[in-house]
Amino acid sequence: MADITESENKLLNELVKDCITYRLEEKEALQYIAIRHKPVSLSSYKHRKTRVLSEDANQIWLNHLTEWVNNSGGNSVTSLISSDPILSFLTSLLFLKAGGTPALIFSGIEKTLTFMVVSPGLGFASAIGIAIAIMYFFRNQNSSHVHRIFGHLQIVSSLFFSLTHGANDGQKTMGVITALLIAGGMLESKSFVVPSEVILASAFAIALGTFFGGWRIVKTMAFKLTNLRPYQGFCAETAGGVILTSMAWLGIPVSTTHAIAGAIMGVGATKRLSAVRWGVGKRIVYAWIITIPASAAVAALVFLLIKTIF
Repeated sequence: MADITESENKLLNELVKDCITYRLEEKEALQYIAIRHKPVSLSSYKHRKTRVLSEDANQIWLNHLTEWVNNSGGNSVTSLISSDPILSFLTSLLFLKAGGTPALIFSGIEKTLTFMVVSPGLGFASAIGIAIAIMYFFRNQNSSHVHRIFGHLQIVSSLFFSLTHGANDGQKTMGVITALLIAGGMLESKSFVVPSEVILASAFAIALGTFFGGWRIVKTMAFKLTNLRPYQGFCAETAGGVILTSMAWLGIPVSTTHAIAGAIMGVGATKRLSAVRWGVGKRIVYAWIITIPASAAVAALVFLLIKTIF
């Protein structure tokens, strides 16, 4: 496409928008533009039409998303970005698309980042407290009898933790999907209501991911951090579930992984500090830290790539 002046470029964009508005066929559109400006090739028209449609769609997306953010007062955003990858993704996207920091709600970001740091400590302390209480009440019981009791109780605690996991991480998936539906104009932006279809789809996707997911994370949490006995597993799951339930009730976003990792290290430390493989814990913390800028970078690169292409 030959170089043209800025005024000619604006005029051509307006003419293409007219063709889109009037729903002209390609031949009619070329005639319309030729009469009002000068002839253009079909490939040039198609390219400009695609770019105009993309810019309009992006502006509509941003308008809806910005309207939702403003109407929610930051509360919906705080609940939505309750994990570091989603926080990084939306922060990076809003920063790039809206042209800087005005689109960001720093109170929500600060709240989320704060409890990313606090939740492992809460899990650690809660698990130690529950474990000490159980060791005290069962101090005169035979160890095999205690293992048998808590082997059964672990089923209950795992169910409890699974429910609280869905009450936290499941909301992130539903929040992102609903935000995109609002941004696309498919839902009202003045109220943030998650459709039933989104809830079911998110639950199904998380269930599939849990069922078909790899075993490396499971092995790391179950065996590499510390060696857990049944009562310790019960304490860790219960502590993690209590933290997640309390934070969900208070409306404070926390990470499920952060809470349970802290709880597992807490119950391991009740035996002795050396029972916890702190090196593994340190690598997990490093991974949490790296995830934040990495997610933001990937979101920014994908956004800029799509913007360049379209």
